[in-house]
Amino acid sequence: MTERIPRSIFIIATLLGVSVLVYAAYSRPWYFTSQTYISGLIFLEFLLAAVWLYRRVFFPALLVTFLFAGINLPVGRGWTSARWLVLGVGALVGLLLVLKDRRQDFDFFHLAAFFTVLTGLVSAAVSQYPSVALLKVLSFLLLFIYAATGVRVAAIGREKNFFNGLLVGCEIFVAANAFFYAVGVEAMGNPNSLGAVMGVVAAPILLWGILLGGKPAVHRRRVVLYVICVCLAFISHARAGIAAGILSSAVLCIASRRYKMLFQGFGIVKAAGDFIVYVVCRLQKQCGRYSRIADLPLADRDG
Repeated sequence: MTERIPRSIFIIATLLGVSVLVYAAYSRPWYFTSQTYISGLIFLEFLLAAVWLYRRVFFPALLVTFLFAGINLPVGRGWTSARWLVLGVGALVGLLLVLKDRRQDFDFFHLAAFFTVLTGLVSAAVSQYPSVALLKVLSFLLLFIYAATGVRVAAIGREKNFFNGLLVGCEIFVAANAFFYAVGVEAMGNPNSLGAVMGVVAAPILLWGILLGGKPAVHRRRVVLYVICVCLAFISHARAGIAAGILSSAVLCIASRRYKMLFQGFGIVKAAGDFIVYVVCRLQKQCGRYSRIADLPLADRDG
């Protein structure tokens, strides 16, 4: 993206930006001593750098932004609102790039997704809380636009590296969540968030990595992480996430004609479900009215 900008414009923009910062530091020095303003300035610089290197940097930057907004750790503070700004900028820039290049086609899948957004808009119009519902529809629309434009722009021409990086990221994410839950820390905070990322994102991508094959050690590692991913989805009690993980995994197996793996997968899912039910029953017996670890008082979770 940088090679398309003339060098003279780049130099002028740099000098102008430095001049504005010097003037602001001289006329309004309190801006540079406020933690809020400094944090906002750093965030804008981060966003501009991601847009500048849009094809290579923006997609992982967006994933990190949503990850920080969803985790229940100190690093996640302040990203809840900022993530929608990042998603909106990504959708707008991706749409402009697609319209400029005119190399991407839109087919029936994108049309169906567009009508899904319209259905959500109609539902929000008759909702009991229309303003909240409309915001959710807007976020879904931005996500659809970015997935149809920005993600495709980021992947085109380097599909292998793109999906390999996505697969490695999912492996690290599932292993990190398993570690945090093993030591009693609910990193994702909201159980629905855990179910969504495990069922909608991690499960199909890890299964795709299993279908790719590879070295025996790598294959076994991905199988173990997939089982852990399924267990975490059941622990979340998020029915939509569990259903999405099962359905997407079944579609992958059927599309690749791996029918034996499909039945093996159903066996893994059943075993994971039985294990979670057993653990929950034991917790109910030990803790009385509490049915989940998340419902226990902080003083009782270690027990």
